[in-house]
This record gives sequence, C-alpha cells and structure tokens, in this order.
Amino acid sequence: MEYSGLEGYMCQLSISSDPRKRLSVHPLLWTPLHLSLLSCEFANRGAVVVEGIPEPEEPPKTKDDREMLEDVERFFTARVVSPSHTRDVLEELIGGLECRSERIELRFGGRTTADLRIVSFNHAESLPQLGYINLTRTHQDKRRALVGGPPPTRADLKPSRHRHRPVFTNMLASHRTKKLLHRLNIDDLDEDPYIAAVLIALAQKQRHYLLRGEKASQMVLASKSCIGRCDNPRMHIYACAMSTAFIDALQDPNRPLPAESPTPVGITIHHQRLPLKPYSTLAKRLQHAVRETHASLTVDNVGMDLSGPDVAV
Repeated sequence: MEYSGLEGYMCQLSISSDPRKRLSVHPLLWTPLHLSLLSCEFANRGAVVVEGIPEPEEPPKTKDDREMLEDVERFFTARVVSPSHTRDVLEELIGGLECRSERIELRFGGRTTADLRIVSFNHAESLPQLGYINLTRTHQDKRRALVGGPPPTRADLKPSRHRHRPVFTNMLASHRTKKLLHRLNIDDLDEDPYIAAVLIALAQKQRHYLLRGEKASQMVLASKSCIGRCDNPRMHIYACAMSTAFIDALQDPNRPLPAESPTPVGITIHHQRLPLKPYSTLAKRLQHAVRETHASLTVDNVGMDLSGPDVAV
C-alpha cells in the first residue's frame, strides 16, 4: 500500500517488521519498542544531594552577580529561549568549557537518519561530552517538519480524489499520522526515547573522532555522554557510558542489533534530578553533579579497562 508525502513514509517505517527500518525513523517517533531493540534502559538515581555548599546569607552585592542570577531565573522560567541566550546562561553555569549550538548526526547502518539539535560543551581541543537539550521545545519545533504540515484535521480524513490512488489511501495515512502525533504528547518526559538518541549520537561523534586520531588502535573505548534538560523547578541530568561493541553494532548493517547479539551489549542511562532553586548555588551544585556523575560512569558487560578522558568543570 502506498502513502503520500513524508507522513506516509514515516508510517511505513514505524510499522515495518524490520528492526533496522524501525530505528531509521526520526527519534521523535521512537517508542519504548525502539529502546528494547537497543537494549537500552533508564535507571533513576533520585535527586542530586550536594553537601558543603552553604546558602549565602546575603544577596549578591555586585551588579554582575545580581544580573547573572536574574538571567538564570528568566532562562529556566521562560517558555521560549533563544539559542544565543541558552548558550550564554549555560556557559556561565558550567564554567571553564566552550559552549556552542550545533547539530549532531545520528547514524544507523552507515547512514545518517537524523540531525539532532544540541547545545554542546567541550574543552578547546576535545570533543563534547556534555550537552543540553530543550526537550519540550524540540518536540514542538519538529512536529510540523515530521508530518509536512500542521496536525491533521477532520477535513484531512476525506477520501482522496486522485483517480490513480485508492480512495482510502489519504484517509488511512492521515489516521496513522494522527496516531504518530499522539505519541509525541508524552506526559512523562523522564524516560523519553529521544534522550537515548541524543546520547547515542554524542557517543558516535566521539567514536568517529577517536578512529581518526592517535587512539584509533584502541581495542575498547568508553564513550561517556552526559546531557541535561529542565522543566521548572528541576534540571534533569542523563549520563551513559557506551562500549565500542555497542556503537559499532549500530553502524554496521551486517552486525546484529544489541538486543539480538549473542553477548549482551546494552546500555543503561542514569537519570538524576537537580533542584534549580536556590539559584545562587545552582552553578556550584550543577558542576559538582556533572563531575560526580561523569566519574561514576562504567560500561556494562565489558571486562576491560575502559577509563576515558574525564570532563573537568
């Protein structure tokens, strides 16, 4: 059966029985089924507890400090934030790292399936291992592009008038598209599959860089990725370590997927919550949380030394 436009193409891939074709849809259309194909699971590590950072008794005295706190508060409470504003605020919070907006490629079977937008952090001569995504805004911005227009209305469900197509083709395509759009309205974003896609894309970029450099001869590496998102009044930190076997299984179409591999090569995404308030200590608490989270990452199911470069913030 044929479907018209990008929406039909997405419908066909989403209902395909081929696991690799299922994974080739845009990550915004991923469901828990896609996570199972990747042997990916989320682990809730609770709230971040940072001791030894006292709350200042008095408000900041300098104008710069006051403006910074006001800027941070506006950033986390605003619904729409410009990319430049995002970079400025996050650069102040993380500290010591270069910050920029970019798109990273997600690849399966040697092909690019999506360009994912992210605010990345890195040292001057290293690849980014930290990132920030505005997940709610990403869902909103990408929705029209995925279906080639606004969500289908009742008028879209009318039969097609084209003689060379069955009368129910457009109606069926619109119905399936409506179901796909419904999946984007996720009530609980804490375990959104899109988060896994961003972490995988970040790890693939690290892997590609190492293959081109002096460390190309390493048999095993650990790609340590950490991203954040926020929904007032919390920031969410997601971190994951991926083995070479896992990354290469996604790139090579001749290799079985992680869920089909005789030797398990899955990944665990660790999730922590960091309260945004008090804003006056947010920068120190965030830096501490990222340091501790990144240092604790280990690659499961690989009995070798996987120590990699740490992120110093």
